Amino acid sequence: MNLAFRIVLSSAIALTVAACDPGDTLDPNTGEPTITEADASNGGGADATADVGADIEDPVGPRYFAVYVADTPDYDCSPISKNHGADIDAAELKDSLTGDSIGFVTNAAGAPGDGSANCKGTPAADKQVPDEFVGAPDGDLSGGFVALAGGYITGEFGATEITSAYTIQIYEVGVDECGDQNCKDDPMEVGLATDASCDVFSNGCSIMLSGTAVGDATIPVGAF
Repeated sequence: MNLAFRIVLSSAIALTVAACDPGDTLDPNTGEPTITEADASNGGGADATADVGADIEDPVGPRYFAVYVADTPDYDCSPISKNHGADIDAAELKDSLTGDSIGFVTNAAGAPGDGSANCKGTPAADKQVPDEFVGAPDGDLSGGFVALAGGYITGEFGATEITSAYTIQIYEVGVDECGDQNCKDDPMEVGLATDASCDVFSNGCSIMLSGTAVGDATIPVGAF
């Protein structure tokens, strides 16, 4: 083997080795080294191909499809109606830019409390039906709402994911329905849940938007 041929052969071997990273394999069709995750993290290199990073996914945080409303610790009873804590009638999803209605809660679940901390006795059974949270506002002092009594209610807006593009309107039976000082707008916590089955008191499936909402409250979702 002459000297010139040995130099050319050595150069070709050096280039081939330089193009490969640990873990690379050769493509049986082209003889070229294939891409690895190490290549992708280094910017691709000389052997980058169209499927760079195909098996590398960016972390995705929780996605929220439900709103929740919970009584705050200082909930109390209405002197006349004797319902316990916040009396939740409905929730509406709105476009945050236009104010247009996207829709009302389509399905609901929840865990109303017993009211024992501040109130005398548990609310009547017909005041603790989650389905009363579904649809447009229809509550008054005689019914059509959910008495939270220290608990919470969750509701989904169909299959709509709740993002910063939306605003949430909560409708609570209070002063507007009573018209005098014997009724009150009860304080409540409003937030998002991954779905209507989320246990917002004990699981990491929810995020609070406001801990000081009162009455018919408008809550911008904002960034989270």
